[in-house]
This record gives sequence, C-alpha cells and structure tokens, in this order.
Amino acid sequence: MTSSQIDSWVNDPKQNIYGHSREDVIAYLRANYNPSYSFMSESKSSTWSNRWFSSGKWINRSGLVSLSLMPTDWVTVPHAAYATGPKAWETVKSRFGNDKEWRKYPWADESMLGQFKCHVGYGKLKVPYNLEPSREHFNPITCN
Repeated sequence: MTSSQIDSWVNDPKQNIYGHSREDVIAYLRANYNPSYSFMSESKSSTWSNRWFSSGKWINRSGLVSLSLMPTDWVTVPHAAYATGPKAWETVKSRFGNDKEWRKYPWADESMLGQFKCHVGYGKLKVPYNLEPSREHFNPITCN
C-alpha cells in the first residue's frame, strides 16, 4: 500500500481500527505490507480451513518461513475475538504445531502465540496473519 492508500483507508469512517490510535494503525499497515511472497510446497494438504480461518499454509516471505492464516469474521468483533482467540489458536497449534517449520525453533510456541495475539488485537486490519516461527521476539506494532 502506498502512503496515500494507507491514509485514505485510515481516514475512511467505514473502516474499523479496533480501538487503536491512527498512528499505530498506519505504522502496522506500513510495516506489514509486502506483496512478494511465495507458497512453500509441503507434503500435507496445502489447503486448511475451519470456522476460524478460511485458509492456513506455510509460505516463504522474503526468505522467512511464515505460517499464513486468513481469519474469518470472528476477529471483527473485538470482545468476541479475545474470547474466541484461544479456541482458534488451539486449532492452529493442533494442525501446524508439529510441522518441521514450527518445531525447528525452541521458542516457536511462545513467539507464534504472541504474534497471533498481536494480530487478533488488530482484527482484520491486515490479513493474512503471517506468523514467523524463527522470530524469538516480535515487534508489537508489526506483530512480527
């Protein structure tokens, strides 16, 4: 997104910024926009979905392995998102938690959960949610 597209989006009264400041949302959108990524091949089915996610798959974003999750509309209701988030997370961990991409990093359980919670806090401002297991620590603005 260009700066003008981000400003236009943030200033649109129809958009929901989920209780965050305008500056935080702009920083989040700028930091997370990167259209160049490729899908990784894996032995398991490349399509995964459930009531919380329309898709989930491992991808490669600029050389970093990332679990790309497309949330369904549950995240658009902030209080419901926080209540439902743990259930949604358990489905992610159950499906992907034993994959080699996840298990390669001893801190992945904690880091991926932190990144997930951060993304849920921003609702659907930036989707998909890209969780990077290699990140031992993450930025609370970018969620990565």
